[in-house]
Amino acid sequence: MLVKNLKGFKNIFTCCGPLRVYWKRAFRSKIGIIIPFILFFSNLAIDSILISPGLDTYMVSGVEAAESIDFVVREGEEVTIQDQVFTPSGDIVVERGAKLIIINAEVVFTHTGCFEYGIILKEDTALWIQHSQIRGVNNLFFFKAQDTTLIIEDSKIRRTHVLCGNSSRISIMRSDLWALHCFNESTVDILNARLHYLFLRGRSSAQVDDSHIVEVLLYDSSKASIADTVLKNIFYFDEGVATLSNCSYVDTIRFKPKLCDLTITVLDEETNDPIPMVNVILNRPKGYEAASSFTDDGGLAYFSGLEEGDYFAEVKMEGYEPVSVRIPLLNETQHETVMIHRMEGAKEKSQAPTNAFFSILTAMVLAFLVLSLFYRFKIRR
Repeated sequence: MLVKNLKGFKNIFTCCGPLRVYWKRAFRSKIGIIIPFILFFSNLAIDSILISPGLDTYMVSGVEAAESIDFVVREGEEVTIQDQVFTPSGDIVVERGAKLIIINAEVVFTHTGCFEYGIILKEDTALWIQHSQIRGVNNLFFFKAQDTTLIIEDSKIRRTHVLCGNSSRISIMRSDLWALHCFNESTVDILNARLHYLFLRGRSSAQVDDSHIVEVLLYDSSKASIADTVLKNIFYFDEGVATLSNCSYVDTIRFKPKLCDLTITVLDEETNDPIPMVNVILNRPKGYEAASSFTDDGGLAYFSGLEEGDYFAEVKMEGYEPVSVRIPLLNETQHETVMIHRMEGAKEKSQAPTNAFFSILTAMVLAFLVLSLFYRFKIRR
């Protein structure tokens, strides 16, 4: 029996070839089971290593290194991240009533997915970013604020959509942003900043001064007051309204056109007097005539039911140089003033009849005097 078993044991090697070939095949057959166990136990060690460097890179007083991957500013705390390159392994979460200050720092998100949340600001929170940069390495991510006071000064927020809801209060000064979304009743003040996109929804409002924006999109009943700003396009949806002052832009596009009333006053440039019976023609940028009217005795031309947008007012009057004025029609009732200049030839022509009249009158008076003297002299003789 022992001899039989030994023969069988020997047959294992004889049927499989040399000994080294056997062990090679045995290793291949077991590799699918061994590797998962190796990875499982190694991941336990790797997870603990990944979490700690993210928090050890910058340790904030008052914030404990939690086991979760999120960097959390807890309720009621005030935390400052300063003079650091901070790379959180997850999101930055600011809980209710807390405040986060980022000064002279760079925050880098390494999210693998596109449009994941990077910064989450809950109700009644505050975030102040000064002389800092926040960016994503590979993908765009969200920056979500709910009923938050957000102040961004001299900073850059790249590859980020900043979403501000409820009654958030946003102030952006001398900073660069990719896209800012304002919802509900949020308010934003933008001064000397650069944005690719500004979205306003709900009853949100914006005050923009001395800035550069590629596109402004107005939804619902949102409002924007924009001054001294360079724009590319303004899109109007629903009942959104924008008031522009001293702005340079390419075009305004309204998907639901608003009807406006326009009055134009035509004045003499030298005397500042209103000019009646002046022909005023309104043309659209593409060249076709939209409306025409003549000024009344007060120099006023009236137009009603015009679709909001750009117009060119062509003002023509005999004796005056023709004028073409661009009028951005943005309000339901709008008034514009156009000054026209009298032609030099027209001045000479207007003076010529006057000079001729006085010459004729003088000649008639002299002739009358001569005839009167001649008649008296004849009678005496």
